[in-house]
This record gives sequence, structure tokens and C-alpha cells, in this order.
Amino acid sequence: MEETFISNGRNAVETPIREINVKEWFDVIQRRWWIAVICTLIFAVLGGLYSTRTETPLYSASSRIVIKTESSELLGTLKAFAREPIVMGQVRNSLQLTRSVGFLRSQISISSVDGSLITLVTAVDADPDLAVQIANATVKAYSEQLTDVFPGAAVRVLTEAEPDEHPSPINPPSNRAFYISIFAGIAIGIGIIFLVDSLDDSIRTRRDVERHLDTALLGQVTRFKRKELTGRGTRKPVQKRGETTIGK
Repeated sequence: MEETFISNGRNAVETPIREINVKEWFDVIQRRWWIAVICTLIFAVLGGLYSTRTETPLYSASSRIVIKTESSELLGTLKAFAREPIVMGQVRNSLQLTRSVGFLRSQISISSVDGSLITLVTAVDADPDLAVQIANATVKAYSEQLTDVFPGAAVRVLTEAEPDEHPSPINPPSNRAFYISIFAGIAIGIGIIFLVDSLDDSIRTRRDVERHLDTALLGQVTRFKRKELTGRGTRKPVQKRGETTIGK
């Protein structure tokens, strides 16, 4: 990390600014790589547990209808009327359901097909057969209540919802949370590494010494390994007649 100084006027105090290059980033990460590994493992385990949690599969069934009205401006109001309590109450009574009208209302959605006059009445439930019954019962109750409240409107059923022999849930298991947790663990681990490094005042490199002493170094001592030091021991003195010499 290189250090520059900035000043604010005549009597300003010099403030050091640390400049980091890419190589030093890798050095910082390499010194404490185990922090990133631990964070990644922890988040991966948590993400795996979240991904494998037991979730109730949900199934959907849809009926297709066409809403007839004299005024196209009322079309949005007529669609919203399909989820009103007066309609949902009739559905609950016809199917003899014990759930509340509000919960039943949350299971129904009304949507248009590609902006056309064809409307989808979709029901979602944990039981695929019950989802079919709710969708068809909603269309029946809707058509009956609509003519009473809006005399000029009518509903024509195009296709009723039918049970599927092999229904597929609309919320299949996904590993998305697991992969997101891995990337989050790596990012948080690297963030912790740089945080710890910024709080560490240890001197490790020549540049650290120059920065702390505010002066340039003339040289540095090479680091030797223990094996290299032990291999450079002096030889034993060789005794000769009349004199003592030391072997080179």
C-alpha cells in the first residue's frame, strides 16, 4: 500500500491516504484466506438448509371465460367483482369449505389473455383436484352474481378447469438460495479480510517500514530458512604438526 499526503491550507495537518494496488489486494487475501473459506462454508450450510426446507407444493387450475358488457369502461370493474366476498362466500358454501372468505379470495386471480377479452380465472391450492373445483365454482358463482349486480353484463364459459393426471407444482424446489448464499459468503469473507487488515498495524514488508519511518531504506536482509542456516555451519579445525589451521 502506498501513502500520499494532502493538506488544507497554510497550517493544515498532513493526512495520509493509503493507495492499494491489485497485487497487494491478492496478498491481503492470501494472508487470511481461511476467513473467506469459513464464511463461505457457513453461508453454504445455511443456504443448503434453507433450500431443503419442507415447502407445501401448490397447484393451479384455470377456467377461460369471456365477459360481455355494453360498456368497455366497466370491464376492469367486472373482473375485480369476481373476487368480491359475495362471490367467494357462494363458492365456500357450494364446496362446503371451512376456510375463511379472505383466504379463499387470496387463492383466486383474474387475468386477461394477451390483452384480449378472454379472461382466466385461476385457483391455487395444495390439492390439485380442489384447485379445479374452486376455479369452476368461482366461474359459476361469478356468472350468477354478475347478472344480479350488473344487469347488462354476462359471462360466457369457454373452457372449464379440468384435473391433470400428472399435475406439476407451481413452486418446485430451487437451489437459487444455495448459490446466492455461497456468493454472499465469499463477499462477506473478503470484506472481513480487508477490515481486519485495515485494523492491523503490523509491519510485514519493506514498504511498511518506509511508510512508518517516513524514509527510504538502503537495503534489506534476506530471509533464510532454518535448513539453510544449519547447512552453513563451520567445519571442525584441522590439527597439523606445528600449527593449527582452520578448514575453509
